[in-house]
Amino acid sequence: GLIGLISNVNESFSNVMLLSNKKMNLSIKINNSYGMLQVKNNKIIINGITNNDVINVGDKVFTSGLGSLPSDIYVGKIDEINGDGLNRILEINIDNNNLNYLVVLKDLKWFFSY
Repeated sequence: GLIGLISNVNESFSNVMLLSNKKMNLSIKINNSYGMLQVKNNKIIINGITNNDVINVGDKVFTSGLGSLPSDIYVGKIDEINGDGLNRILEINIDNNNLNYLVVLKDLKWFFSY
């Protein structure tokens, strides 16, 4: 799954903006619905989901493909749904505690050309 995006590259190291960074703004997809992943009050949330969208706790969240990333990269699962107005706020659970290895992708075309 996705844990972050490279934000700056130097000669000997790179900086990564994790999904938990308050500057993160990522277009995502849940089932057939689209929203924006953001960080507010130290929680990773998704905005832009309306009451018309059928979303349940436990649904998987993926990249939408609408930005610079390809679609269908796993991001996390819906942990909580708040709000009953026009715009619901979804809290997402990103479980990075069980990482055994990390891969940095330089050429996404190669990775997704299977």
